Amino acid sequence: MGLFFFPLTPQSMANSNQKEIRLPEPVTESLQYILGLLDTEHENKLTMTRLAPIIDFVNSQDKTWPVLYYAKDNFDAQSAYHEFSIDQGIESILKYAYTREIPSQALTPSSIRLSYWKHFNGVDHGDSWSWNYPISEGHFQTVRGVQHEATTPDVSSWTYYSYDLDRLLILSRYKNQHVFFSISIQKDKAPGKKAFALGDDNDWDYLYTRENGVNKAGLGWVTPYMYSSFSIAVYVEQPDKNLVKCAMFKWLNAGAANINMVRKHHIQDGIKRFETGIKMVLENPHLPKPEELAEAFSQIENLPIEDMKAEIDIYFQELKKRYPQEDIFKNKKLADFFTSKDYLDELTPEEMKSILNLEYLKTILKKDPIIPINRLLSQLTDS
Repeated sequence: MGLFFFPLTPQSMANSNQKEIRLPEPVTESLQYILGLLDTEHENKLTMTRLAPIIDFVNSQDKTWPVLYYAKDNFDAQSAYHEFSIDQGIESILKYAYTREIPSQALTPSSIRLSYWKHFNGVDHGDSWSWNYPISEGHFQTVRGVQHEATTPDVSSWTYYSYDLDRLLILSRYKNQHVFFSISIQKDKAPGKKAFALGDDNDWDYLYTRENGVNKAGLGWVTPYMYSSFSIAVYVEQPDKNLVKCAMFKWLNAGAANINMVRKHHIQDGIKRFETGIKMVLENPHLPKPEELAEAFSQIENLPIEDMKAEIDIYFQELKKRYPQEDIFKNKKLADFFTSKDYLDELTPEEMKSILNLEYLKTILKKDPIIPINRLLSQLTDS
């Protein structure tokens, strides 16, 4: 999820003046309970009674808007809540967004650079899982494991973060509504590294360095850290079955010199950025079926390294042509570095795949890709 540490933008400053309301105590207690489920010692203590206050709050029509809801101070972190609707059924969301075959980055391209499961349900490698949809009232299906995630640069400091997460997924049914939870806790603190956004944020074009720091004038000496983060995403099926309400609870401790520089409205802004990205993908009329999307990503996953490098080399050359007026490409030293073999050799296979995945996503959603991934996939299919 995109993060905001430095309140430098007019929109962020405006949001800081919102009225703030603390979440009801039963909801807070339920949130603490569900975060505790990530401890494997508590995995057999899953009960709908303890989850119900969260679901009831998400479904409630009594909330006041615009307002910033937050949980009581826990974990030495600030918190915020935000909700929105997605014009998709919950079964579709599960097949697109919560499967091993389709990386999370493909559904949240403005927030996540790359994401992959290191292991799940005690398995390091192998096939994904299938969701038991529809599921019976009061029954649970869970998936737990460790996921690696890297963010896109946040729009205030142009800094990105990479870290491992303990993640728990829960599918159940409550009052005849399917409900789905995605719970995560960051495992270790992560240093912020400098990055660049090219063009509009919704173009999804970013460049990443290995250098620690903040990419803002006068702040380059600062090494920011994401010390800890906790999140709970809740998807609640609505009566017509083709609409899902998504609610996100997020806690974040990040800054520098062990000082938490995050404010509640920064977190809310980050969730709204996540909302924009996921709705742009899941509500796009050109989005193919999950099976087709998974097949394309599988082809990219199995590309030989040298073929990936050749495509990525073209990608960086074309990126430079697309954005000649960007400061990064006006700086000859930086421009030469990002289009050099040295930078290409620095990229991991996962980082290269994330670029190709994103370019494919742009292509099928009728956005303007930097390179024609369909051509590459056609070659793979024909070979």
